[in-house]
Amino acid sequence: MLFHKLPGGGVIADAVNQLTVDVIVYEGESVTLNCTYVTAASPSLFWYIQYPNESPKYLLRQHGSGAPDDAPHIKFNASLDKSTNTVPLIVQNVQLSDSAVYYCALSGRYFLTLGANTSVNHSINEMRISHALLLAIHITGSLPFNTLAQVSEW
Repeated sequence: MLFHKLPGGGVIADAVNQLTVDVIVYEGESVTLNCTYVTAASPSLFWYIQYPNESPKYLLRQHGSGAPDDAPHIKFNASLDKSTNTVPLIVQNVQLSDSAVYYCALSGRYFLTLGANTSVNHSINEMRISHALLLAIHITGSLPFNTLAQVSEW
């Protein structure tokens, strides 16, 4: 957790929260993974993806209300809303291969603050993360044209 000293002596902590209820979507549709944040600084938010048995991989960074800083993704997109302190990740055309853990991170001057208020120094390669969103896509064979996908909290 990062703290910012405010004028007048107050302190505010940087934090991100990834709260979601189970959502059912059909394969081929879009799904939104929610992330809220608190910071006294100008926010820069990141999304990471971690596939089973792999380390987390960078997806995108968002620090303004426009498109993410990276080359536009067809599959993933995020939009920073400073009025509601949210940066939802939209996953387009959900497929079974999108099953992964998704992390939202807020940058401070020297640290990233990840879900569950866990911080990691930029110079450290390992992440100590206790809570994130798992996009688990469950295929059901009983549907004739589409398959079901479910978003769960891990």
